[in-house]
Amino acid sequence: MIKRLCIFAAGAAALVSAALATSCEKDETQEKYVYILDNDKNGIQEVSFNTAGGTQDFLMYSNYGSWKLVPTYEEDLEWLSYWPTEGVGDARFSAMVEKNTTAYQRHGTLNIVVDGLSVATIRFNQALSLIHISEPTRLGMIS
Repeated sequence: MIKRLCIFAAGAAALVSAALATSCEKDETQEKYVYILDNDKNGIQEVSFNTAGGTQDFLMYSNYGSWKLVPTYEEDLEWLSYWPTEGVGDARFSAMVEKNTTAYQRHGTLNIVVDGLSVATIRFNQALSLIHISEPTRLGMIS
């Protein structure tokens, strides 16, 4: 009877040990995610500015690890800037849009890049600067 009890206890201990070892392993099946929010914690994928430009703060929640912010086109850096340019996991970052003095609308995309791949984007739009045309004047002939 004591022998059976010892065998049962050894078997139970092995089963508990196996269960504990399994539950302590890292779960590699968790899906990767990136959530970009504004300061009011609303999801945000696009931001629009008037000609004056401005600043937009973002909250990012991510389990990707290291990331970088990269514009789709380098030319966008002439009017769109952001800080910090890289980080790890969850973060706060800001984007600044310069005043638009051109007669063209501006559009740009900022990519959240992990291991060389864009995993999320934020689109920036800015209104064109209105050009004021004054009343035409008649030029007189000079004699």
